[in-house]
Amino acid sequence: MSRNHTVRITSKGVGAAEVCIDGVDIARSLKSLDLHMGRGEIPTMTADLLLHDVTELQDTEARVIVPDATADTLKLLGWTPPDGEHPTAP
Repeated sequence: MSRNHTVRITSKGVGAAEVCIDGVDIARSLKSLDLHMGRGEIPTMTADLLLHDVTELQDTEARVIVPDATADTLKLLGWTPPDGEHPTAP
């Protein structure tokens, strides 16, 4: 998923920053980010989001919960939740 966005990164000290995409701070949803800036190129930011890894589930029925911060970040980047909504924690 890729398209151009306005990005602003503001240091808040060691290990802390405000990371805004299109004016929305996504820092609480970030595990890490890489920023590449090359001469004559549009800068590229790769964001690694804090997501739970479920490598394998077999024959299990489960309710999938997408935390609001994660859903908001994914929607900002172009994700459309199934049926226009996402389940959140009770």
